[in-house]
Amino acid sequence: KPYVIVQVADKDGAIKDGSRFVTEAAKDLENAEWKHKMNVAGCNVGDSLVFTVKDSDVGHDSTAQDLVNGLLGRATLSADLVKSGYFGELQLEQAGYNAQAFIKVHVEGRDPNPADLSWMAAAVAADGSGQKPAVRNSCKVEIINAHGLRDDDWMEVSEPYCMVQVAGKGERWSRWGTPQATNWKDPEWNHEMQVACQPGDALEFIVKDHDQATLDGTLGKATLSADKVKEGFVGELELENTGK
Repeated sequence: KPYVIVQVADKDGAIKDGSRFVTEAAKDLENAEWKHKMNVAGCNVGDSLVFTVKDSDVGHDSTAQDLVNGLLGRATLSADLVKSGYFGELQLEQAGYNAQAFIKVHVEGRDPNPADLSWMAAAVAADGSGQKPAVRNSCKVEIINAHGLRDDDWMEVSEPYCMVQVAGKGERWSRWGTPQATNWKDPEWNHEMQVACQPGDALEFIVKDHDQATLDGTLGKATLSADKVKEGFVGELELENTGK
């Protein structure tokens, strides 16, 4: 029975002391419904929100129980979107092997401007009519394939996946990813995602090998400049730090 913990994180990504706001446990694991409203205290301009989905194996009344309960995924809403407001899906990280999971949230802006309020009204109207709200401050990214990768797993065959994040922001702020592929040398993903970013942001692509026993190894990195992100780009990027 999954439940959600909402916590406030400061500009460095550290969870604020005592920040823990919790939903009830949902009955359906695969398509959980909470519809739970809460006022999150201690959230200031510049703070982000962390949503952690856990399975209530031993209950969900305390932090001690949170530590024991199994993790089903985690997502962070950036400080920019906390300020402006957000309605839509966030992709969950650490959702499990080869899993693509999402959580839908509605966050009233901490300090929205008129354009933010207009966007929110349109998003709520679209959702009410059965349409999917547009993702705020985002661009569509499709990871198609890679070729010429090395096998980083000396015990088994590599299972490469590709992470996308806003360059210079780090994984705490933004991270999206493809599923793992079975072809280690020339993986095919053909995976489309909405990546939250602002004008002037560059995007970093990091190809990694999924390893259940150790930390995932890096197979290569590439950066798409802010100008290319603005213009749109279709083509290949040469990977750096590809190892031996």
